[in-house]
Amino acid sequence: MQKENKELLVAVVVIVLITAFAYSATMSNGFTNWDDNHMVTENGMIRSLSFANLGHIFASMHYGHYHPLVVISYALEYHFFRLDPWIYHLTNVVFHILNTLLVFWFVRALRGGMVVPLFAALVFGIHPLHVESVAWVTERKDMLYSFFYLLSLIAYVYYVRSNQKRFYIYAAVAFLCSLLSKAMAVTLPLALILVDFLLNRRFTKDVWIEKVPLFALSFLFGIIVLYATYPVKSAVVGASFGFDNILIAFHGLIFYPWKYLAPLHLSSLYPYPGRLGDPLPIEFTIAPFVVLVALVLVAFSLKKTKMVLFSVAFYVVTVAPVIQLTRVGGVIAADRFVYIPILGLILGTVEGIKWILRKYPGGIPIFRKLVIGVASVVVIFLSVLTRERTKVWKDSLTLWNDVLQQYTGLAVGYNNRGLAYADQLKFREAIDDYNAGLALESDDWRLLFNRANALRELGAYPQAVAEYNIALSKLPTNADIYYYRGLTYQYLGKMDDAVDDYNQAIKLNPARIEAYVNRGSIYAEAKQFDKALTDFNDALKLDPDDADVYFNRGAVYRLIARPDEALQEFSQSLSLKPSNAKALNFRGMTYFGKGEFDSAINDYEKAISIDPSNPFLYNNRGAAYYQKRDFDKAVADYTVALSFAPNNIEALTNRAFAFCAMGRLDAARSDIAALKKLGAWIDSRLIELTGRTKTGTP
Repeated sequence: MQKENKELLVAVVVIVLITAFAYSATMSNGFTNWDDNHMVTENGMIRSLSFANLGHIFASMHYGHYHPLVVISYALEYHFFRLDPWIYHLTNVVFHILNTLLVFWFVRALRGGMVVPLFAALVFGIHPLHVESVAWVTERKDMLYSFFYLLSLIAYVYYVRSNQKRFYIYAAVAFLCSLLSKAMAVTLPLALILVDFLLNRRFTKDVWIEKVPLFALSFLFGIIVLYATYPVKSAVVGASFGFDNILIAFHGLIFYPWKYLAPLHLSSLYPYPGRLGDPLPIEFTIAPFVVLVALVLVAFSLKKTKMVLFSVAFYVVTVAPVIQLTRVGGVIAADRFVYIPILGLILGTVEGIKWILRKYPGGIPIFRKLVIGVASVVVIFLSVLTRERTKVWKDSLTLWNDVLQQYTGLAVGYNNRGLAYADQLKFREAIDDYNAGLALESDDWRLLFNRANALRELGAYPQAVAEYNIALSKLPTNADIYYYRGLTYQYLGKMDDAVDDYNQAIKLNPARIEAYVNRGSIYAEAKQFDKALTDFNDALKLDPDDADVYFNRGAVYRLIARPDEALQEFSQSLSLKPSNAKALNFRGMTYFGKGEFDSAINDYEKAISIDPSNPFLYNNRGAAYYQKRDFDKAVADYTVALSFAPNNIEALTNRAFAFCAMGRLDAARSDIAALKKLGAWIDSRLIELTGRTKTGTP
């Protein structure tokens, strides 16, 4: 027993170290523009851990999915680390290591031994097909659903072996958590039937009855995923079914085993071959025959062992929901689809090697050494491939460069690489990519929309509006297009048109916070303060932790002479974003208006430490010192302000008054002369204080 414990410890340490090495490079990766924005960086649902928001998370679909536990995991990370990408990658890696350990546990529970479970777990942990699921922050779904899926499998094995009901309850609870992480878990009841088969359990009435609650959960979440996913994806690509889909499904069944055996030329996106309606390549036609031959071989294997059928059936059952029998979406396959299904392929491989060793007992000593040597090489090879593959996910540009190197005629690749260039403010390079994409797909509204955004960023506002108009003709129900056209109208000074577009954006997407904020800002400029406050209030209902909205609401309160409320808003904004010099300046001005000059000076000092070259901050602090009759400090601040902005009329005027208060009339006259040279209006009190006759004002 002591020896077994030592072997277990060694196995666990080996699994953790090798898997961690393979994925350690992901710690320096950032977010990508492939859904990480929807899932994390722009996801308002993760900004709060309040009970109200947690309830909202459980009650809501998110981006075409129902995965509340995933959203909560992001919310926890955001609460403690905001948008620092390393923690999101670390969490994925940690869960992948845990899943790898659970694979080791599951295989040991299922068939005993040490070597086979260890090798199976290592292959699971370091296979390059798993890089997409681990290195892509968005695929936290795979990490969490698999964690609970494997826990449920393990608990069920213990239930079958011990017949203790508590293990069934553990399995059911883990299954529910898996479903709350990703709907792909709906296959678990079928996987449990396969476990029954492998463990020689009799399929009595009670065995089937105990599966009913689990199948009911699968059915319920299947309905949920159809409700959540089908409308979203069909609106984008369209769903279809025909004979081609049958060939595609068969091709999917052999695609993943091939990539499992030869994990080269992997891609984050495998597009459909050719255009919709084109005849499929020959490999799709022969795929059903390959599958048929495989099934015949599996049938023959039943004379010797159940493990081959179990392994193949486990793979087929768990991959079935994503083999595109009904075409939904724009991909024919995806590495992430086989995070759990690959376990069936791995089990089949290791059990096959085990069978060969037993088949030829005379050659065991030499053959065993050869197998150990080959296995070691495979582990090293897969580890290196995986480590290199993780670097593809470093950022959006590396990701889409990799895709376009393999699929040059892929419009979505040019679109997403264009977005990556835009994130780096390389808008002309972005436009080049959008143009390349539109040459392939001239009606793609995303390319038109993104090209319009790039034109807007370059200041080509009329051209941008024209592009938005074309994009809206392709997809008139898209809130984002209305929002950004409204923003462009705002830049053009067409405020009524901007408000109309913001209204439409909010109608189509009531959760679009920026539309409320921008519309509120327009109302504030138009002195429609009640409407402005309503919009800011609505924005804060959507995101109670938005510092900028608190600032905007405080600015409105200041304009309508409600200084105490303004101070509360500015203080709340600063509690969320302490380094906001603008908020400190406005709070300082509000204190100044109340005559609380020391508080004002304190805020100006903090603001200056953040933005030391801002002349307005020095001018405002100088004004506070002037009110405290500390004229030397006032003059010093005005002078610094003028060193950054020599033609600042307010600072010149204020310094002239300060010089007068100090009796330095010649210096005051010099500032008055500078004001006259600028053609500025001269305060008549300055003329009187300096003893001059007012000769007129410009």
